[in-house]
Amino acid sequence: MSVSGFGVMPTKDEGVSIGYDDMIQGGKKWYTFVVYGLAYRITEEAVDDELYNVFVKASQALSKSARNCVEVYSHVILNQAFNVAYTGINTGESLCSTSHALLRGGTYANRPATDVDLSLTALQAAVTSFSKIVDEDNMFALITPRNLVIPPDLRFRAREILGSEKKPYTANNEVNAIRDESIGTTESPYLTDASAWFLMAGKGEHDLNVWWRKKLRLEQGEDFDSGDMKNKAVQRFVSGFGDWRGIYGSSGSS
Repeated sequence: MSVSGFGVMPTKDEGVSIGYDDMIQGGKKWYTFVVYGLAYRITEEAVDDELYNVFVKASQALSKSARNCVEVYSHVILNQAFNVAYTGINTGESLCSTSHALLRGGTYANRPATDVDLSLTALQAAVTSFSKIVDEDNMFALITPRNLVIPPDLRFRAREILGSEKKPYTANNEVNAIRDESIGTTESPYLTDASAWFLMAGKGEHDLNVWWRKKLRLEQGEDFDSGDMKNKAVQRFVSGFGDWRGIYGSSGSS
């Protein structure tokens, strides 16, 4: 649940009673845990005749399926970051929006007015936006960007922007000032948009979450009637976001 604070403390004149203020309650975000599971079975005869370690590979494949499940559904947060139907605490607002409503009035944008491809200028604008992020009371939140999250398609462009000693893509002998921001890079093939990119704060300064109810559990057993061996994997978790602060994103121009 989101709540406001109290804003900037006003002056108090001598002999005058102190003023009071009230916190404002905002929206709520509900997380509903989802069960994910998969199983396979092997006949008794196949177990007896096994020659090529296929069943060992099957067990490994089941574990891999479970790991990929977590990645795919966790990345929904970013893959749906510009979809107004996928919301956090505030109904009708996507994770990255040009008009996040503040409880004490006003709005704030954590995406460009017109989406742009990753570039030095675009990244500088994102860093500047981080410096101006405000809380629900329009006071500066003082959140620092730490990580640039990109799909593999932007790997080399990100290296050129963040790694160049001089300002990239120009003949001018200017210092590449973005290097002083100490921004790291995370590349993820699970991002479905080849041109989307995100600038994120460090852990604890954003509200993108994967909540676990039950970590992965692998079980194996024998079917008494058929003699088949059965293997299953079950896990229960949910992903989502509450507050939008701590992330800035663009879906790119294409």
